[in-house]
Amino acid sequence: MYNLLNDTNPLIDLKTIRAACQTEDLSLSLFLELLKARKESGRDGNRRRLFAAFDALLAEDARPAVNDDDEASVMHDRSEIHLSRLSFRNWKVFSEAEFSFPTHQPDKPVVLVGGKNGYGKTSLLEGVLYCLFGRTAFGERSRLLSEAQSLAGRNANYRHFIERALHLPAKERGDRVATVKSEWVTSEGPFVVERRWYLDDDGAMSDEDEVLTIWTGADRDVLSTPENAEPTAFYQSEIERRLMSPGSAAFMLFDGEQVGRFSEKGFGEQVRLVTEGAFGLSVWNDVVDDLRDYARDRTRRLEKGGGAYEQKIAEIAALQSEQAHLSEEISLLEGEAARLRDARDAVLGTLSRLQGGTYDTMHQLLEQRHSNSMDLARYYHEFAGSASSTLPFALFGQALKSKLLESLKGDSIVDARHASIFKNEEALAVLIERISAGAKSPAEQERLSNAIIAAWSGLAGSASEASAALKHDYMKASLRSAIVSRLSRKTADVENVRSLAARIDAAEQESERLARGIAENEKREVDTTSNREELKTITADLATLGQEIGTKRSAIERLEAKLAIFKNALLQMFGEHSSDRSTQFLVETAIATAAKIDGVIAAVRPDCFSKIGAAVTKTYASLAHKQLVANVEITADGMVHLYDATGRDVRSLEASAGENQIFSMALMAAIGDIMPVCVPIIMDTPLGRLDRDHRERLLTYFAHRDVQTIMLSQPDEVNGIYLEMIEDRVATRFILDHQGSSKGPGATVAREGYFSEAAA
Repeated sequence: MYNLLNDTNPLIDLKTIRAACQTEDLSLSLFLELLKARKESGRDGNRRRLFAAFDALLAEDARPAVNDDDEASVMHDRSEIHLSRLSFRNWKVFSEAEFSFPTHQPDKPVVLVGGKNGYGKTSLLEGVLYCLFGRTAFGERSRLLSEAQSLAGRNANYRHFIERALHLPAKERGDRVATVKSEWVTSEGPFVVERRWYLDDDGAMSDEDEVLTIWTGADRDVLSTPENAEPTAFYQSEIERRLMSPGSAAFMLFDGEQVGRFSEKGFGEQVRLVTEGAFGLSVWNDVVDDLRDYARDRTRRLEKGGGAYEQKIAEIAALQSEQAHLSEEISLLEGEAARLRDARDAVLGTLSRLQGGTYDTMHQLLEQRHSNSMDLARYYHEFAGSASSTLPFALFGQALKSKLLESLKGDSIVDARHASIFKNEEALAVLIERISAGAKSPAEQERLSNAIIAAWSGLAGSASEASAALKHDYMKASLRSAIVSRLSRKTADVENVRSLAARIDAAEQESERLARGIAENEKREVDTTSNREELKTITADLATLGQEIGTKRSAIERLEAKLAIFKNALLQMFGEHSSDRSTQFLVETAIATAAKIDGVIAAVRPDCFSKIGAAVTKTYASLAHKQLVANVEITADGMVHLYDATGRDVRSLEASAGENQIFSMALMAAIGDIMPVCVPIIMDTPLGRLDRDHRERLLTYFAHRDVQTIMLSQPDEVNGIYLEMIEDRVATRFILDHQGSSKGPGATVAREGYFSEAAA
């Protein structure tokens, strides 16, 4: 039995979808059936078949039997998928071509396919894409590149593309069938997809001229189709279940031109397109549009009222669309308000920490610093004086000091024994005067004087001999006494120097502590001021948001009142006829269901953005060389913010074309990282617009992932030094060789090998 849960995108957890449906009072079973109906009937533009399916689903007695608690909602481990073989016949430049890829090895994930421009690289990539998804891939690529086309226009352009894709020599020889076959290794075993396009004799193709076939298992049995299931729709659903969705494929199989055009869009637009495509939201939006188109179509069946029915339905749909838009805006504003409230609480906590505790005031710290500076200056002065008088004597050691003291003390003893009174002339004169005063005659007086002088001179000569025995006769007694006194001091002066040094060290540490305290207080004051300003801004923003939310809620109330009036008017127009009442129910149910799905989309989109933001942060850090971006944040409304390590938004900095392309490739690679299956990547000319550093980073990143990566390269891209960088990661190589013909354009063949020499 067909499992409706396969129609939900695996990137969005079914529990999330179920919760959103419950909030919107939308049956999950009905939602899944609507998705299935669009896949089976809507993608080819057959509105009649799609609207008939809606008739059955929206009828009063229709309730799809699906258990919302199906086991399929359980998430499983990430499985791996590998491409094992590609075959082309009459596809673009290929007449007959086959690529057989070796069994995937984690340490050799790279396959190189080299070729000049026009030799078939893009033909290979497009062949894989259209083999898997046909016209759906064409429409998805147009959406990604924002090519405004109607569904009918896309279908016509797709047919024209296929008509031109038929290998020209084949057309000339009457062969009107183009075939692409891709063989995959999946967790469920071999899975072979072949798509054939049949053209008529005029080279034209109709919708019925495209045939999709699937083989599975080791025996390559044709996949059987469940009873009552349309084969092509079932096969397409199996491709999406086992391999990837069309929205995801656009990011697994991309070329340089596509990346270049995509990178020219704003980051926010890129994220929106990636999210809607990879997560399947674009399909959900299509279902909403289909339901509203259905409601308008069914009103035309009413016999009375003429165009008034359709006008009234259109007015109701417009009001509901506006209501859904306002509800989504309120949801975004409430999300922003919640973020601001968290930020406000964080700022209040910071202010509490800054203003609390036992911090010294700035005045106290400045006073302490001044006092400590004065003490430190005094210690420096005392230390200089004490050290200058102490250190010289401490340098010559205790033994020399003891010898000098002994010598000086010996001189003092000698000096004490031989006083130098006999060198005093005044004392001699007084002695002569007193002795000669008793002489009886002048002659006796002269004789006594001469005798005294002779005796005095004899004594004076003996003292001089004693003085000559001194070891330090150049010192006066007073100097000798002072030196002896100074040398006799023990450790008092040394201890004083040590004490002063310790006080200086303590004062210097105190000076550093005070300096830190003052700096912390200054920063605290700056931070406090900054946080107060931030709190003021947040409070004002919260008030503004509150007013906006209130205004929008009032607008919704007015819309609800207007909707009630319009619905009552529609009821009066339907009247009492049973056929009208039946159509009325279908129309009202379609309009209401469309509004509910709008609400589900609005509910799940923020989580999708969050997943994309987390994945692209990691990828972008590996690819970008400026290393400015530490975090990529995507808000609930899809706005992209690039933050550096300090939390500063660097999104405003001008980026080069190469850096824009790197962001685009990071975004695409991020999709692969969050896919529930590990899907191969095929990259056509990935390096054309990048500088050397970006080329090296991109090659290193993709070559070192455990993902099968097929690089389609020109001679001047993955070659030379760039080839050397990833040589040990390459599993095999192919070269596309174009063989001309004198009768026509020729064809490209594939053979093992690579460019014969590095590009200059």
